[in-house]
Amino acid sequence: MCQLCKAEKISKRYYEEADFWMADCANKGCGLPMIVLRSHAMVVPLEIMKRMIEKAEEMFGKDIKLRCNQRAIPNHYHVHIIK
Repeated sequence: MCQLCKAEKISKRYYEEADFWMADCANKGCGLPMIVLRSHAMVVPLEIMKRMIEKAEEMFGKDIKLRCNQRAIPNHYHVHIIK
């Protein structure tokens, strides 16, 4: 099971729902907030993607950018939120 599937609360958790959660990245030197799909997949259904973006904008502002670079965990969808 990958680190994101475990969804351990090892950093500040901002939001959780059935399909995704938002927390600070726990990788050393990062600390950016991120959105993580709960299921171990790389394809996100459109309705879930819309909710992810809406919630991130609600919490961090409309001027955010999402960085979709899957470096440390390449096969589980997650994005970093750039403020």
